[in-house]
Amino acid sequence: MSKEYIYLENLSKRQKELVNNFNKNSKINYDLCSCEVCYSKDYKTIFSNDRYGINQKTCYCNQCGFVFSNPRLSKESAKFFYNSDFYRILYDGIRENFTKDDLYQNAFKELNQYKPVLPKKPNFKNYYDQLYFDFINNQISDYETVLDIGTGKGKKLIDFGFIGKKAEGIEPSKTYNKVHLELG
Repeated sequence: MSKEYIYLENLSKRQKELVNNFNKNSKINYDLCSCEVCYSKDYKTIFSNDRYGINQKTCYCNQCGFVFSNPRLSKESAKFFYNSDFYRILYDGIRENFTKDDLYQNAFKELNQYKPVLPKKPNFKNYYDQLYFDFINNQISDYETVLDIGTGKGKKLIDFGFIGKKAEGIEPSKTYNKVHLELG
């Protein structure tokens, strides 16, 4: 028996409207999949939505214990989701009238003021913004290049470049790409 995710974010009226419209969009399709680890189709749905209320089920594989999203957005629906800036506006758009231009202005300002950091030993007891960066640097010290798929605003690319790595990113957001190009 699945249930609603218990740690739902406190969403603004606008964010709730975005989620509701997305969940009702007839062009959004999902594909069933097997467990990514053991390929079993024996799984249990543990949550019927994500923390924002999007109808994305979370499943538990009864064979190996892997937790994964199933069904997943179809290829075309995922392309829409990531290219539309919908989720960026949903995640960052606390204000009721938050727009793509606001997303652009916020990202531009944030990246323009961002100061890169040096890696340190990761602290897995608490989540912090640099945990991913610290973890990678703690695990792999001899790498020369970084490819960040889904780079978002690009702060991790700045951090990796700061410590001498050749860093490149792939980001489907036209809004973020515009910021990246303008800031070099």
